Amino acid sequence: MDKKQYLQVLETRLRAGKVEDIEDILYEYTQHFDHKLADGFSEEETAARLGDPAAIAEQFLVADRPVPVRKPGSKVLLASGLGFLHILVGSGFLSLFCCVIVLGAFALAVFALGTCLVSGTNTAGLIPPMPWFGALLFGLSFFSLGILSTIGTLQLYLYTVQWIRAYGRWTRNVMGDGRYPPLSTTPHVGRRFSRFLRTTTVVSLVVFLLLCVSAAIALTIHVGFQPFWHALGWFGYTG
Repeated sequence: MDKKQYLQVLETRLRAGKVEDIEDILYEYTQHFDHKLADGFSEEETAARLGDPAAIAEQFLVADRPVPVRKPGSKVLLASGLGFLHILVGSGFLSLFCCVIVLGAFALAVFALGTCLVSGTNTAGLIPPMPWFGALLFGLSFFSLGILSTIGTLQLYLYTVQWIRAYGRWTRNVMGDGRYPPLSTTPHVGRRFSRFLRTTTVVSLVVFLLLCVSAAIALTIHVGFQPFWHALGWFGYTG
């Protein structure tokens, strides 16, 4: 069964059962196919891994069946409790988005600092004096740190968005007696992209550390095996 046949069977069964959010469900399984195809799997292999589309549709049919109606008083009490929880959890999500912004700004600042070091630009005298090879090594190390910060920003953003979606689905299940399948708290980015992020993170971290150590050793030798930050007058001390 290829992708088109799989999605057709799934859509037919879902529409026959009058399931809610059919387009969202179809989009989710279309994404599954796209991610697996990007990882090198065939459409037939992906269909086999996902399972029988009729059985999957049946799960949504079960989740979509009418549920017992709660008493009005309990419904109001539950909604009130969730309202307080929404304030706390919403504050946490807002804090996470602020962290995303701060981490992204840090990544941009690090890239800018690396560019200034490599190009020899010293805006407003903020960069301490050092020979060109030290500036070059430190500048390249900051590029590696910028890549690490960018990956961290992306990962934090993806997880925050997925946590918000999962929390929204959980809230919907609490109010609807578990009618909908829960969402994973881990974002799905595809196996190939996930490997790329892991590899880039490790390589960037190793390069950052090696370049920092190399710069420190080179500057120490250059100043005659003294603390180079003092010998170069970084803190107003020239020995």
